[in-house]
Amino acid sequence: MKKALLLSATIFVLASLSLAAQTEVSLYLHDSSVQTFSVNETGKIYFDNERLFIDDGTAVPYSFEVSSIRKMHFDAPVGIEDITTPEFKIYPNPVGSFLKISGTSYPVHYEIFAMDGRLMMVGNSNSETTLDMSSFAKGLYLIKVNGKTFKISKI
Repeated sequence: MKKALLLSATIFVLASLSLAAQTEVSLYLHDSSVQTFSVNETGKIYFDNERLFIDDGTAVPYSFEVSSIRKMHFDAPVGIEDITTPEFKIYPNPVGSFLKISGTSYPVHYEIFAMDGRLMMVGNSNSETTLDMSSFAKGLYLIKVNGKTFKISKI
C-alpha cells in the first residue's frame, strides 16, 4: 500500500517539538545522501499527501517525496513529556509498554504513526484507554488525537 494512502492526505504537524532552542533532523534518502536540518522552536515538520515538509522556521519549507526517504533521525528525543490538553491527557511519555489516554468525557479518535508514515494503531478512546505498544520498536512516533498531532517516544 502506498505511503500516500497511509497518510491519507492528512497533515501531521509536529509543531510541538518543545525545544529549548533547536533540534537537528537528518533525512537518509534512498540515493544514499543525507540531508540535515536545524529546526528551531518556531519550525515544524509535517506530511501532506506524498510529501514531507520541513519548515526550519526561517524560510520556505523544504519538501521531499515520502517515497525517497529511507530513514528520519532526530538528534535526541528532547522535550518529551506527558501531553495534557483541556480535552485529554496522554501519558507516560516516553512510553515503555503501555500508553494511556484519559480524562475525556466523550469518545476521542486516535491514530499512531511511525515516522515513515506507517499507520501503527487506530481506535477510539472513552474516559480512559490503555494502548499496548510493547511490540513497537524504540523510537519516535506521532499520535493524532481528535485532529491534534503530538510526538511520543517509545523506549
